[in-house]
Amino acid sequence: MTDSSLVISCHCPEKHAPLFHMSKTRKQGRPVGPKATYVDPFSCPERKWSLIKANSKTIVWGENCPVYTQLTDGLYYTKKGQVYEWKDDKNNEVGASRKLFSILNESYRILKVGGKVIFGDHSVPDDLETKVRQINNHPDIIDKYSLEVISGDDSNINLAQPPFTKFLLRSYLYVFTKKAKVGTRRSLRIRSKKA
Repeated sequence: MTDSSLVISCHCPEKHAPLFHMSKTRKQGRPVGPKATYVDPFSCPERKWSLIKANSKTIVWGENCPVYTQLTDGLYYTKKGQVYEWKDDKNNEVGASRKLFSILNESYRILKVGGKVIFGDHSVPDDLETKVRQINNHPDIIDKYSLEVISGDDSNINLAQPPFTKFLLRSYLYVFTKKAKVGTRRSLRIRSKKA
């Protein structure tokens, strides 16, 4: 993976600590280079999703994105018949769920098929299979992504800020892989030779 195919979400290089590629032995490697694209509409409003060309990137790395509660505790929605609705809640978890979907929707536009949106964390919930199944079956996810949770040691990419900050190399990665749109595959046509 080259840095030019990488998007760093929720991170502004002008205001946040630099990111480094980390090895599987958890050693700090080279810094993320200037060819990486950064998106952070809150800290750096000029760094927008809309400036990124569609189907041009392979990895979106979420650094400091406010989505971890939804990944570990589940998405806040209920199903009534065939309709999904957001649950009411007092802690604004719905707002955080919407931030997760906003990042996934923006990423879907810019990623190539098979591209990945990755969020790192230090722990996984006890009922991980249930949470992953719930997210994978959500109507805003099911046709766009498949989610799996892997050890950070098993990934080809793991980014981290320097160890003197509170952010450390993530032990687990939530990997959303972009699916092809249904009906976009070309059918194979066989031409018969004319006699």
